[in-house]
Amino acid sequence: MQARDYQQQCCDAILDATAKGFKAILCVLFTGAGKTVIFSLLAKMLFNSKILIIAPMRELVWQAADTADRITEEYTDVEMAGSWASGNRVTVACRNTLLAGKEKRYKRLLGVRLVIVDEAHTQFSEPFLAMLQEFIDHGAIVIGFTATPFRMDGKPLMKFYQHVAFDYGLRQGIKDGWCVPPRARIVQCTDLDLSKVKVTGGDYSASDLEMVIGVSSRLHQFCLTIQRERVGAAIAFLPGVASARALAEMAEKNYGIKAAWICGNEYLQSQDERNLVINRYRAGEIDLLCNCQIATMGFDAPLTQTIFMFRPTKSRTLAMQIWGRATRPLPGVVDGCEDTPEARIAAIAASEKPWFKIVDVTDSVANHSIRTSVDMFADEGTPKDVLEAARRRAADEDADAEGPEDLLAQAADDVRKAKLIEAGLKAMEGQAGGKVHGRDISLDGSRKKDISEYRVPLRGRYSGRTMGEVPDDYIEWALKNRHIAGWQKGYFAREKARRRSLNGHPGRDRSVVQAG
Repeated sequence: MQARDYQQQCCDAILDATAKGFKAILCVLFTGAGKTVIFSLLAKMLFNSKILIIAPMRELVWQAADTADRITEEYTDVEMAGSWASGNRVTVACRNTLLAGKEKRYKRLLGVRLVIVDEAHTQFSEPFLAMLQEFIDHGAIVIGFTATPFRMDGKPLMKFYQHVAFDYGLRQGIKDGWCVPPRARIVQCTDLDLSKVKVTGGDYSASDLEMVIGVSSRLHQFCLTIQRERVGAAIAFLPGVASARALAEMAEKNYGIKAAWICGNEYLQSQDERNLVINRYRAGEIDLLCNCQIATMGFDAPLTQTIFMFRPTKSRTLAMQIWGRATRPLPGVVDGCEDTPEARIAAIAASEKPWFKIVDVTDSVANHSIRTSVDMFADEGTPKDVLEAARRRAADEDADAEGPEDLLAQAADDVRKAKLIEAGLKAMEGQAGGKVHGRDISLDGSRKKDISEYRVPLRGRYSGRTMGEVPDDYIEWALKNRHIAGWQKGYFAREKARRRSLNGHPGRDRSVVQAG
């Protein structure tokens, strides 16, 4: 398998950090960057070392094991529930399994050289960190991987990890042609009020959101939004199982949308049923996949082109994980083209998925610190008025969806122009002073031209000048010169009369009106 350039760079950065003596290292890569590929490449490079890969959930364990099998060309052990590692060089384990029971199962695996932690931001409890420290005490190096190096509870990951070896975010991935660029749309529900929804752990309470979001009238609004905004295959994120199931059933029955729902509760939907729905969605048989807390971490479906955020969130971590479901290009688009950013960007633009769309649902006020795509792509310190202007642009029903960065740039320009106009109007306050120049206009709308504006009808030193610009002695010379034609002398005579009139009646020059 040919590694992407940043994947190889990440491996090299990790090896460099370990050579410098760091024992706990963090790597940040955008969702869809192929972190499991990097795990497996490290395992292949360190072919004499035992390696443990820890994933937070069942689906990610099997995904990592399959990728490691393929890249290392070795059999990978799985330590999870009823599966026990048999002593092979590479083991993939589930976090909960390792920490289960009085006799912690991870103790069987002490002595590995490298411990890789997938989705490190979710694996940060005190018992888990104590386990990692014990691995370090037994000579291991810990490498954490995440797409979102921040947590809702505010705990810094660098409390445990000593060094960030590699940081490759979504913006850079888009610029380098590895990610599909986003477009943004904000849909404001006029009767949706989030002001009374409780906030726990830094985000809206899922149970409170379910009560607000899951009502029939709201779900009908969502269906109309789906009809208007959906492009290609879409995933809808909802706060609860009931709302996810109700939206899927309503969309299919009442609005003719091919929809299905999934959830992580095996009492309500078995794993086999869930896998069947997911496989149908990946095969293009379902247009809308409604889910609750399942299609986030590790959910891979590149055909996804629209993300419906029917679960408002304050969490940057959750928002980035959700949007990451649509960042992947279609299979074969970028890996099979010429290896330059320009070629990859052109290949994405020419594909059937040239961009993906984020549809954020907010209340009519949108002032409850909701994380929208516009906010997420804003630089730190972006002025509030620019954010509000960008949100208004994204909410304009008559406008096409645009990229968040484009919306922010246009909003910044709008705000700049508005401030210039405001400053100009303020400067015009009060009374004017100076001179106002005016001209006589005939009743029929044609302009009455003054003799002083006519060009001098003679060649020579004043050729090309107006009659009003020549000195008095030149006028007198022209009037006395017998070689000048009569019609030319007529010009000079009229100009002389004009000047005489001005000198005889001061203040009556209508070509200059005093003001102020």
